[in-house]
Amino acid sequence: MFSLKFAILFGFTMTFSLMPFSFSLAPELIANLHILLLFLGLNLALFVLYFLLRMVYVKYANNDRYEITQQYLQNRVLEMNKKHLTIIDFLDLS
Repeated sequence: MFSLKFAILFGFTMTFSLMPFSFSLAPELIANLHILLLFLGLNLALFVLYFLLRMVYVKYANNDRYEITQQYLQNRVLEMNKKHLTIIDFLDLS
């Protein structure tokens, strides 16, 4: 995650720091600017891909955790009802 943030920050910094000088200096620098813009575009694409994958992961991972937690609590309540324990006993068991 740190390397992705660093790459995006580096892409923005290099692109916008060289932009004012690119038209007054050698044509090689203009070619370098195009490479930096390509690098910036790839950084933005990776950034968007990262957040899309994170959204999908959070959506499905949290649902799984919620369902597992609900199932666990239901099983504990069923066990408690079978053993005729009180709430205080249930809290002591956990």
